[in-house]
Amino acid sequence: MYKQLSMDDKGNVIYNQYFSNDILAVTPNGIKTKYIVDFGKYNIPDPKKYKDEFELISDINSSNKRYATFISNICDSEKYLSFAFITNPGLLCLCVYDKKLKTTDVYTIDDKKYSIAQIIPTESFAYILLADESGDYYMGKQQYTNKK
Repeated sequence: MYKQLSMDDKGNVIYNQYFSNDILAVTPNGIKTKYIVDFGKYNIPDPKKYKDEFELISDINSSNKRYATFISNICDSEKYLSFAFITNPGLLCLCVYDKKLKTTDVYTIDDKKYSIAQIIPTESFAYILLADESGDYYMGKQQYTNKK
């Protein structure tokens, strides 16, 4: 099962499958793993040890441990990799990885009404889009300065 498709800075289609930390690229030579997102102690259990996705979801939901999953809205440029993800219990987060500085910034969306988020970083601004299921949205441009 896939979320939406995106494009990288070389024109390749990139996407992520549910319950996977791999960001895949469709190239003329086939599908390749382009990035592996490491959430550290927040990585979900290995999906291969479960009989199906429902058993994995049940395990995650019944756990007291916090997990990060459901990578979506991937934006891949020469300088940044950014995406949204969810942690249990349903916290929406945005991640920006600076490829040159090798730094990561993570932002939590505190307003629970939003279920869709995307961040597009540039050298000095980050464009942020938040939307809810009814179609209400917030779109803004925020000053963005990497911490390093």
